[in-house]
Amino acid sequence: VTSKEADETPSDFAGRVRGSIAECLQVLLSNHSHDDQRLQRRCRKLYKRPPDDLAWAMPETRTCKLLLGLDLDGCTDAARAYVSRVEASQLE
Repeated sequence: VTSKEADETPSDFAGRVRGSIAECLQVLLSNHSHDDQRLQRRCRKLYKRPPDDLAWAMPETRTCKLLLGLDLDGCTDAARAYVSRVEASQLE
């Protein structure tokens, strides 16, 4: 992968790098991003799951953001609210 073209966006450059890596490794290219890792880590922490628990694997956040206008902070707030409701119902 050569250096970034002058008019290339950071996202385009990253996509080109990921495409080259996937091609070299002969694997399919996904649309996962740093946001996927951040959201998964936040959910694992909220739900007290170990880092290697793959049950919390999530769909590609970048795709959700593009299609749905997903907001990572809004998702974190929704997860916190859900945890609070679950914990409150367990007390009853």
